[in-house]
Amino acid sequence: MKTSIVLLGLGLLLGLGGCGAQQAAAPVPASPLATDSKGASAATTAPASSSVTSAPFSIPLLACEGAGLRGGADVVQLYGKACDGGDAQGCHMASLYYLCGVGASRDVRKAADYAERACERGASGSCGNAGFVFGTSDATQKELDRAIRALHRGCDAGDNASCNNLAGAMMSGTGMAPDAPGALKLFQRMCDGGNTPSCSNVAVMCALGTGGVPRDLPRAATVAAQACAKNELAGCYVLGNMYASFDEYASKRSEAAPLLQRACDGGQAAACDSLGVMYAGGIGVSTDPQEAQRRFTRGCDGGNAAACTHLAQLRSQMDSQTVPVITPTPARTSESL
Repeated sequence: MKTSIVLLGLGLLLGLGGCGAQQAAAPVPASPLATDSKGASAATTAPASSSVTSAPFSIPLLACEGAGLRGGADVVQLYGKACDGGDAQGCHMASLYYLCGVGASRDVRKAADYAERACERGASGSCGNAGFVFGTSDATQKELDRAIRALHRGCDAGDNASCNNLAGAMMSGTGMAPDAPGALKLFQRMCDGGNTPSCSNVAVMCALGTGGVPRDLPRAATVAAQACAKNELAGCYVLGNMYASFDEYASKRSEAAPLLQRACDGGQAAACDSLGVMYAGGIGVSTDPQEAQRRFTRGCDGGNAAACTHLAQLRSQMDSQTVPVITPTPARTSESL
């Protein structure tokens, strides 16, 4: 029995204005520590490797794993002292230690404060990290204003993480009035400059037509395909989702599974979920409950909540020897991914 494929939020994405020129904000994937022109390494938010979430900002815990931070409280105190003395690198490093909870209790607010101070001292690669404060539920307007200023400073200096988080803030209205058209222009500018994750965001915006963006499926498919061709797996995920679920691409249904498999195998957990739905329902592929179970498991283990739900549904149906059917929740429409 076939079911409608469930395309949940892309880990990037959505809501900008005018597709010609993208919400969501999938933080820009970059090396865990990217060095800026001032020599300060910047912790970048992790790529949207598991699903696409509704939260525009994420704490770069993956960056912490590769940062190689060592030492105890004495090291953190020394970096803090250096920062207080005006050293940008000291501010930047103090930010990372507090963010990652090395040598001190993890404190996102302190991390954001030190990142902002590093930014003000010219370490543009740290400006985007001032956006950490967006991850705190009780951030004050003053803190948000300071973070927004830092993101503008970093973006103006060409820092991708700053531009990405700034676009996310514009999209969601975090610390400012929502500005979907402005966010789209910023993501598009980054895409045109070669930042392929931003291209995926452009594609999602154009596919969904949210936030005042005219729906433009041809544009979305073209941009997603270009990103996928450059090994941007989020682009493969977007394109596969479009082929799998939009009536306008019914003739492309058989091309969806290879795209989603590529994204799933590359770490896009939401793609694993979508691929599992295809195998469970026989959408563009032969029905294969065992393969569906494998894909749902991988997606669930990767952090995609929908995959966990679908895995539970599938196992309960398999145990009762009923025909595997994955219930779309919420119901799929051609207006959502």
